[in-house]
Amino acid sequence: MAAVLPESAQETEPSPPESRRPRDAPALGRKKLITIAVGVIVIVAAVSSFVLLTQKKETVKIGIIVGEPSAFSHAEEVNFALEMAADDINKWGGVGGAKVELVTVKTSIDETEAVAAFRSVEEKHHPLFYITVGCDLMSVIGPVADEMGAPLIGLGSAPGLTEGLDWVFRFYVSAAEEAVVAAGMLADLEVETLGILHSVNPHGCGINDALVDEFLAIGGAIESEGFDSNSDVSEKISNLSDNEAIYCVGSCEEIVDMMLEIRNSGYDGQLLVASCGSIPQMWSLPQMQGVYVSAPLIYRAENIYAQDFMERFESSYEIPPTHHGAVVYDIMYLVSGLMENLDLTRGVLKEQLDDGFVFSGTVGILRVDEGEHDFNLAVFPAIIAEEGLRYL
Repeated sequence: MAAVLPESAQETEPSPPESRRPRDAPALGRKKLITIAVGVIVIVAAVSSFVLLTQKKETVKIGIIVGEPSAFSHAEEVNFALEMAADDINKWGGVGGAKVELVTVKTSIDETEAVAAFRSVEEKHHPLFYITVGCDLMSVIGPVADEMGAPLIGLGSAPGLTEGLDWVFRFYVSAAEEAVVAAGMLADLEVETLGILHSVNPHGCGINDALVDEFLAIGGAIESEGFDSNSDVSEKISNLSDNEAIYCVGSCEEIVDMMLEIRNSGYDGQLLVASCGSIPQMWSLPQMQGVYVSAPLIYRAENIYAQDFMERFESSYEIPPTHHGAVVYDIMYLVSGLMENLDLTRGVLKEQLDDGFVFSGTVGILRVDEGEHDFNLAVFPAIIAEEGLRYL
């Protein structure tokens, strides 16, 4: 169960490196302080929620719109993480005293099918809010959710996913954050010429565009090659091979394939990848050794919330979790904390999200200003080496 804690209870997570502290972090002031509760804190929150259980409606539905495994490789992990969060929250009394019920629909990223899936859930269940994963799904479902006054919290990096939408929120690494971290690592490596190999979907194009701007601003020269499922990636790698470094962005599977192709080509420059390359499944791959990557703090051992989540998740599902599962797990606890002791309505939830908050969870400390709809997950420079991830 999520609990509202005094400011003194928040600093359980280690501070990030000085060079990567959150920029212009707002003073806490009167912001709501939400944290994933562990140990004795859980018991306190549980007692409160148990009392409320007899006073509130019996269940609260949450709509989950997730891509098929063929469209999104972390679909299974995300479903497991949501299931674990719902079980945890229900164990201690639910959200505001109401038991969580997940309504999950898997869909392709085809606009017609995705919107139809959303409308079907809306008509049959009218959940308190929705969670969706991926820039493609967010971009097609977001305007429909906004039109219907349905709060939607999505995982996506592309810019503009919440622009002009009152009911849509984004919780993930932003393209701008990916670019800032990558440009910093390139500067430290004294790289002057960069090639970018990126997927041509909103995720890849958004990060490419942001990194082009960042790298040009520090005086570098840059070339970009986009790819899709029909592209000859080896030819594109050849076109970029004269550069001092190559940066790759795509899905986790695409990153694995791209790095293998680059290694097989004999390229001997510096290699960098976006945050999808930081997941534990990458650490032991030969082609990933020595690769620089942006990484969330979930993989840092001192984060007690992250370690508790990761150990219980792997024990239950026998696969290592990544920051994708951790983010949706945190979304569940964030909403649970924001809605404690309040009416479980869409309007109240939107007001709570709009008001701003400070949230401490598995992926670190999140500070959100009033009116901000982009909840940006911080990432930090790291390198994959000796079959592990080392923060720089």
